[in-house]
Amino acid sequence: MTTLTKPSRTDLARYFLPLIPAAARQEGIKTLPAFHAWNDRKATRHLGPRAAGLIRKRCRRRPVPFMDDRGEPVFRVPLDDLGNRFALVDAADWFAMQMTVFDGL
Repeated sequence: MTTLTKPSRTDLARYFLPLIPAAARQEGIKTLPAFHAWNDRKATRHLGPRAAGLIRKRCRRRPVPFMDDRGEPVFRVPLDDLGNRFALVDAADWFAMQMTVFDGL
């Protein structure tokens, strides 16, 4: 079983923030919370007025950054709204997936 630790500010700056995609950086996104909000807006923009309610629900599904026992940046990604099941995903892979046509995964 993998041991997870919360990243320090240094870990966030060194390992997670450089992974924020260039498209988001061009829009002034510099932090993980700002990236998540940007990604939520991008994923729900086609819904019009209903988007605000869905974005509130999406907050429960946002990934949480951790460092694994190898010192690698990973996200613990909720698989349900109740927080009962999670997937452990490499941080670089998670960011790459967010920039595909599958917005909002």
